[in-house]
Amino acid sequence: DQPCHFRDYLLEKILGKSDDDDWENDTDSIHYKAANCLLKFFKNFDAETIPPPSTSPDVMKNIEDPRYKDEISLDFLHQVEYVRARILEKCEPKRGYAPGSFVNGIQLAG
Repeated sequence: DQPCHFRDYLLEKILGKSDDDDWENDTDSIHYKAANCLLKFFKNFDAETIPPPSTSPDVMKNIEDPRYKDEISLDFLHQVEYVRARILEKCEPKRGYAPGSFVNGIQLAG
């Protein structure tokens, strides 16, 4: 299998779009509405593969328990850190109207 772009995967596998249906023209379809909302608010997005934290059912059930932290896969931890760093690279605070100002929680709540 060739890797596919996550957007294609989302539309085809998760939302069920296929080349032989009239999915995009059926504006009352739940699939159309879901895809339209996602693509409206997230016009462009990246995706990364993260391996499972463990193959052990006990670790998976108790992943937040500190007793299991040494049993979590290093590949998982490294990939999570990589994805976290990529997200933080792309995030920036919303700018306010005044030069150099930023929007804060109080402004959003008001």
